[in-house]
Parts: sequence; structure tokens; C-alpha cells
Amino acid sequence: MSAIKVYCRFRPVEAIDPAFQVPESKPNESEPLTRFRVTTGSGTPGGAPASGSRAGAERSAAYEFRFKRVFDVSATQDDVFNEVGRDMVLSFLDGFNGTLFAYGQTGSGKTYTIEGKAASYDERGLIPRILELVYQEIERREDEVFEVSISYLEIYNNTGYDLLSSAMLNRAQHSHLHASLPTVTLQEDTAGALHIRNLSSHLAGTLDAAQALVMQGGTNRTISATTMNVNSNRAHCVFTVGLSSRKRDGSNDIVKVSKLHVVDLAGSERVTRSDLEGTVLSEAKNINLSLHYLEQVIKSLHDNQTRRGPARSHVPFRNSTLTMILRDSLGGNCLTAMIAAINAKERNRDECVSTCKFAMRVAQISNVVMKNEVLDEQAMIRALRSKVNELQAQMAVGGLRTDEDDASPISEDERKVCTAAMRAYVRTGDQDAFSDIQSTKMFHECLNILRTFAVEGKKQAADAKINAPDQVVARERELSALRDKVRSMRIMLSARDQRITDLERLLHGRQVSKQKAIHGTAGTPRSGGGGGGGSSRTTPVRGVKSGGGGRGGGGGGARALQS
Repeated sequence: MSAIKVYCRFRPVEAIDPAFQVPESKPNESEPLTRFRVTTGSGTPGGAPASGSRAGAERSAAYEFRFKRVFDVSATQDDVFNEVGRDMVLSFLDGFNGTLFAYGQTGSGKTYTIEGKAASYDERGLIPRILELVYQEIERREDEVFEVSISYLEIYNNTGYDLLSSAMLNRAQHSHLHASLPTVTLQEDTAGALHIRNLSSHLAGTLDAAQALVMQGGTNRTISATTMNVNSNRAHCVFTVGLSSRKRDGSNDIVKVSKLHVVDLAGSERVTRSDLEGTVLSEAKNINLSLHYLEQVIKSLHDNQTRRGPARSHVPFRNSTLTMILRDSLGGNCLTAMIAAINAKERNRDECVSTCKFAMRVAQISNVVMKNEVLDEQAMIRALRSKVNELQAQMAVGGLRTDEDDASPISEDERKVCTAAMRAYVRTGDQDAFSDIQSTKMFHECLNILRTFAVEGKKQAADAKINAPDQVVARERELSALRDKVRSMRIMLSARDQRITDLERLLHGRQVSKQKAIHGTAGTPRSGGGGGGGSSRTTPVRGVKSGGGGRGGGGGGARALQS
């Protein structure tokens, strides 16, 4: 795992806002700090809240950000390249993918860092210096053969355009002409690999050819004047250098294939601060939308890798063309570095803080980096042919004739020799059975015979299974009869158990009925003395003596007991 390296660069301005404080680097501190103090509401220009203003003190906020390195206003283009780009270019030449991208508001110095100024050699940006180092290393590495290709992509309003296309040659620098240009499309295959259609790739054998392509693509970029920058880039640009290398002497079949992206993102400032309208306003909305999708990708990757918050397995790379292009650069197989461009003026405090917060989220992402090596197909074919020739020469030295030496069909005597040899080999497993094989066609015949033996063996096993002995068949029948008898006995036992259960249930019911009858007449007297009790529970009838009623009651009780 390799974490994305994040750098910060201050654009040289006449007067830096005192709220931006960069402490001096200490010898034992490899990662210097940069701090920003922002005051909102009523406060002094120096960044401290006004005296006696409690509301201003409550609204003031101090931010501290940590970068790999902070380039102050005195840093040169060479300082930035040596720190950010040199090691990445050397890794790129060794077969590793790389990405450098600059992020920040309009007028913060992103394009200056990436491209530099063509009028001054010392003020060259990252792209010219990268190309110069690439070709210097190619000349130095004499044992390798390199092939360099260049492509230049512009993403305008979430649509890709080829800046090196022939259709761009006669295009004026007006955005409304984009509708007549061919667009670059992105497609994924079933394996998830990204394919870019309609994006040309130009071979550059020399540094001059590569620089000419850079100048051609830079001329075709979409630029408009805004209130924040006279020459504001209205689209994201991705400059890509492709490289493949192999050993010059052909001793190795491995080819190293790598790509290096240098991305100049459009301005990230809020639309409300730029005071735009018309086409430029629409461009700004699309720029901010694509950067919003980029921030969503960064947040999703950060959540997945740090496991903070709910688990999010999906990363929305497909939301925009920019995030699709940077899919491998963010969380993939790539060495990635970001430069946060800062314009340290008082009116830009909020935008600078927003840029640095984004950079801190990017710094939490780690990529899985590996060298990109593939097999050279042409070299593999040449190696296999050489191996065949070598084996044929060894066979000729050992007295084994090849098919080229003897094109006649195999004879019956040779076929008998092969059959006897294969029977001996199958029976004993001794490789000396091949001692009588004198040609490659006899070897092929031996293989056919072995194949025939295998087929016949399977057939004999099947026939033996079909034509089983009678006693085996009788045994199977006896076992089947026993299984049927056991099944019948199980059915009979189950029926008997059910009958016993029913009888027990019936007996239990009768016993319960008898108990209920006994308990219902337990208080009935056995003599006439109890008749008074019986008559006391009935209503006397006029003209009937109570003693008779008692006798009747006693008789009723006797009948209840008898029942």
C-alpha cells in the first residue's frame, strides 16, 4: 500500500494575508506544518478578533493542515519538480503507473505549476521537465528499448475531447464550437477494464517531437476571461505519457508497460464568488459538479479504507468522465501525488481552507502499487521456435528421425513394434519399452495405441458390470426381497401401535366417565332418614306427604348408585 502524497504550494503574491502562517522547517521534522487562521465577521486584518468583540472571537476558527511539504512563495519550479516529479518519473521508467494533479481555485497557480511559462526556460512547469527527464533516462539506459506515446485529453462540460485531433487544428478558442468536434467516449469491458475511444496516441521518438505535441495540445485548450483570472481554463486537462520497454538483446521476454498522467483541474471556487453569467456560468457549474463527484469518490474511498461510518463498498467512479479517468489513480495501481495550489490573499481564505480540507481527505487514501509487466508475444514465438529447432537437433544427434526426414506413412512392422512396446509399458511401467521407437511418427503411433488401450479398458469395465455373475444377481434379488419384507413388517408394527393407542384412549375415556358419576352422587343418603334431605331440595307438592317424598328421594338415590 502506498499513500497518496499531498503537497501545498503558495502562489507568489505581492502581500500574503497574515492569517496564513508557515512555520520554518526543523532539521528533525520531515513534514513541515502549514497553518491557516481565518476570521469571519468583525475582526482585525491580521486575523485576530476585534478587542471586546465576543461574537467575533466565537466565530473565528483556526485550521492546521499537514502536508508532505509546503512550497512557500520563494519556491522555484525546479524545487517543485525535484520534490514531486523526479522520483515518480524514475518509477514510471521502471514500469510503475503515476499521476500528478493540481487542485485549487482559479488564479492559484495550477496551470503555472503544471505547464509553466513558455517564454522562460527556468519557469518551465512539470510537463516539460518530466519529458526532459524521460528522454535523458532513455538515452542513459542503453540496454533497453523504449517506445514513448503521448495523448492529451480535455474534459469540457463532462465531455471528453482530443486536443491532438486533426479536427482541433482549425478550431477557434470559443467553447460553442465544441458541438462540431468528435467526442471521446469511455467504455468498460466485462473484466472491468476501461477503454478510451476516439483518443489519439502519438508516438514521440524525440524530445522535440514530444514538446511539439505539448504545445499543440496547449494551444487547443478552452480558455476564457473571468473576474478571477484573465486566462482561466474552463475545462480539466489530462496529459498522458505512455511507455513500453524491453531488453535490447532479447534475453528477457518481459515488457514493462506504464502510464504517467499529469492533470490540470479547472478552478474549484464557488460560483457566487466569480460573478459569472451566460456560457461561462454554465461552464463553472459543470466544473463544480465534476469536482463534487471527485470529492464523493474521495470520501467513499476514505470511508472504505479507514472503516469510518457505515461500510460503503460502492465507489461512484461512473458519475463523471473525470472520475472515470482517475479511477486507477485513486485507490488503484498507481503512484499518485497532489499539489494543493493556494492564493494567499485575504479574500481567498475560505477557498484555501476548502482546498486544504480536500487535500487532507486525499492524503488518507492508499493505492496498491505494482510493477506492470507483460509477456512479449513476438519474443515468446521466437523462443518457442528456437526451442523446437534445438529439440529437433537433439533428436537427430540421438539417431531419432523426424517427420521431415521421413514423410512416408508408418509400416505394419513399425506398428507391431509400437504395440508390443506399449503393452510392455502398460504391464511393467518401465520406460525402456521406448528403446525400439526410432522416429517421431512411431511416437505418435504409440500415443494412439495408449489412447486405444484406455478406451478399451473403460469398455471392458462397463461390460463386466453389465454381464455380472448369476450369484451376484441372485444376491441382489434376495436383498431386495428382504428389504420388502422389512418394509411390510414396519407397516404392520405401525398399524398395531396405532390400534393399541386407540384402545388406551377408549379405556381412559370410560374411566373418566365412571369417576364423574361417582363424584356426582357422593352426598345422597342410603336410608329414609335422608329423605328429609331430598325433600328439602325439592318444592313440596300439595296433597303429597313429606315422608313419601323422602322415600322417593331415597329410591332415586339408590337408582343413581346402581347405574
